[in-house]
Amino acid sequence: MSAIDAFEFDQPAELLAEGCPAYILCGGQSARFGTDKARIKINGRPLLVQLANRLRELGHKVYFVADQSDRYEDLNISSILDVQVACGPMAGLLSAARHRAGQAEGWFLLLTCDQLHWQQSYFQWLASHARPELAAVTYSDELIQPIPGLYHSNIASSVATSLASQQLSIKHLLESLGDSVVTIKPANNPRAWCFNTPAELHCLLGKLGQSDMS
Repeated sequence: MSAIDAFEFDQPAELLAEGCPAYILCGGQSARFGTDKARIKINGRPLLVQLANRLRELGHKVYFVADQSDRYEDLNISSILDVQVACGPMAGLLSAARHRAGQAEGWFLLLTCDQLHWQQSYFQWLASHARPELAAVTYSDELIQPIPGLYHSNIASSVATSLASQQLSIKHLLESLGDSVVTIKPANNPRAWCFNTPAELHCLLGKLGQSDMS
């Protein structure tokens, strides 16, 4: 696995958002938050809907992966079903990789529903490192951070093998793939805009100059 500082690469990405669908993992337990984070309303709109709209604005086709296909039916959202229940993000990654491969082999963006803020450069930093021989491009600080990340559909077999052996850590999987994975260290890490508790969300909303949460 190779690590690269993002500021070393500012060339335009060959992989464009229009050719890279985004998959949002949703429908988790949100145990530390106390309620479904995807449904939290910011300025009157569910966060899941806002994130999807933002990604579409930037050119991505958006899909949702959840434990129930109709979990967000009231939001006019139909979800791809997790391949295995109660297996966390690893199952969501496999569902996304297989769905992507069913359309065409290629790259896809993987995010979680608690991504409060997303800007175009986050994808561009990842995309600028995408090469055919790789399985993933992700962020890191001191440790690798699997989500948000850029994944190739060719990772599906490795993910399936991990699930079959009850190894549910995407981080450990990526570490095992060695040079097939590139990690980058940006000055502004998008993972900093994810949250687990109401207090963390309030703090992030303050940084964005927002306070309206319902």
